Amino acid sequence: AKEKKSDAGKDGDAGDAAEKEEAKTKDEPVETKDAETEPVESSKEESSAKIEIKEDADVVDEPAEEAVKPEAKRADDDDASRGDAAKASASERRPLYPLLKPYDWPNRRDCAYQPFVEDNPGFPVIACVWKRDDGTLAFVPETDELRVLEYMMDEAVANVKALDVPWAPLNDYMLVAAGVEFAAEKLLDADFLRDAQRRLGAKSGILVSAPRRGYIMACNNDAMEGVKMIFYYLSNEAWEDPDYGDTITPLVFLVDDGDVAAALSPPPNLGQLKHVLRGV
Repeated sequence: AKEKKSDAGKDGDAGDAAEKEEAKTKDEPVETKDAETEPVESSKEESSAKIEIKEDADVVDEPAEEAVKPEAKRADDDDASRGDAAKASASERRPLYPLLKPYDWPNRRDCAYQPFVEDNPGFPVIACVWKRDDGTLAFVPETDELRVLEYMMDEAVANVKALDVPWAPLNDYMLVAAGVEFAAEKLLDADFLRDAQRRLGAKSGILVSAPRRGYIMACNNDAMEGVKMIFYYLSNEAWEDPDYGDTITPLVFLVDDGDVAAALSPPPNLGQLKHVLRGV
């Protein structure tokens, strides 16, 4: 009986101890570790791998589409269009050039082109061409993307500006560049036109004509009317003579400091001058 009582006493003491321990646990909260604040080693490695991928791909964090400002979006689109045009040009591996064609040229709607000065009859149009390795020209197909066209035209005009086309004196008042490829397209080169004005000492600008491919003329606008009539005559003769190459425009342009200030038609009495000069 004493042994049983002793065992019962032990059991009672154990129960009291358990109750005290449970009460202590309720009074003092147990510290727990936040699994998200201390990721396991594999999570760290995965995070590091993602960062490295971003760096290799040169990815930059960007705002959501709706947060992009309109002007920034337009700039991005412009860069993308220029990039596409650059890739197209690079894939062809041929230099781009401008090619002046008459306003009524029937194929202008099938290739990349833009008007020269004005989109009106008489004014030429500027077609964009590739120059093949064998020297022949291929027209660039038309594009509805204005920014792509502008980029290609900028490249084409820059290439024609880089060409060395020398002016040759015809007399004290006139200069000519003939028999040179893209000579007429130097009409798009402001520096080339400024050089002609400087050579002629023209204060009020120069008269410039590009009647046919491979031919361009300039005349001092300060010269006497008789001299300028001769210039009109020579320009018109080139326009009417098929031996000079493909026609471009019969117009004469008044150019000052490299800029086209006006377009001039041949004077009405040019026919009389033709009759006199041809009869001499």
